[in-house]
Amino acid sequence: MKNWAPLLAALSLTGCSAIAGAQGLTHRSISGALEVPASCEHPATVMKGDEKTWKPGSNDSPPGNTRLERDRAAFGDITGDGSSEAIVPMMCNAGGVAWPYWLLIYGHNGELLGAVDTAKIENPQEHSLIENLRVENGDVRFDLSTFVGAGTSLEKYQATVAWTKGKPELTLSAGESSGG
Repeated sequence: MKNWAPLLAALSLTGCSAIAGAQGLTHRSISGALEVPASCEHPATVMKGDEKTWKPGSNDSPPGNTRLERDRAAFGDITGDGSSEAIVPMMCNAGGVAWPYWLLIYGHNGELLGAVDTAKIENPQEHSLIENLRVENGDVRFDLSTFVGAGTSLEKYQATVAWTKGKPELTLSAGESSGG
């Protein structure tokens, strides 16, 4: 078996380690503790696993949970700094009711760079779903469905998150509607 340590050490001395760093994040990179913003009337926190359960009366927060869907994360350079970021869907609920999804944007070392609340659209509804999450040409793209209750008043959008002036900005293009 070859010992690659001397070669790797020589490459890092010549600055070639920057090439590996520029490749950015992976699912493994975001497996540790991650900061999440306040959502669903729950306070901001650091999550060590994929889900946090809020007990009644804890931190003046209603019962419910916050879940990071790390397995659905998308990766790519959306900030324009040459390194990829991780875009992670987050679901939360309070009192047994799911609230609209969030997208959390993480940089290296799990730093929370920004967050997008899909309830902050022109005509928000009670619930939302994020599907087909991906990074294309420096933007985050996904299909966003919003609805009431168990699926009435369904609205579907093509959504884009662009990094604008140091923060994420959500825009929607026309989609489908079904009355309810």
